[in-house]
Amino acid sequence: MNWLYGGSEFLKQKRRHQRKPLRLPASLVLPNENRRIPIEIADISEGGARIRLPSDFDSEKLDDIFDIFLANSEEMRRHCKIVRKEKQEIGVVFYAKSNSQI
Repeated sequence: MNWLYGGSEFLKQKRRHQRKPLRLPASLVLPNENRRIPIEIADISEGGARIRLPSDFDSEKLDDIFDIFLANSEEMRRHCKIVRKEKQEIGVVFYAKSNSQI
């Protein structure tokens, strides 16, 4: 179990995978849309990520399921589901896309 310092209090984190802090440019693609939204991956693990959204984009506009492309690469795609939403930041888990979700 990890303890992270957050402001003036300690936040207890229950994670299956260790998160690695980074500032990686990426893009988010909504289902049935060709538009890419530029994002920044604040930290990432084998099972998920914390994503920062552009300042002019509200997380409430996002569907719960979408794809991200790491470093703007077609090969580094991850299917995501939102598990936490704040105004300009979201937490996601990665999942394998089944044929019924295509």
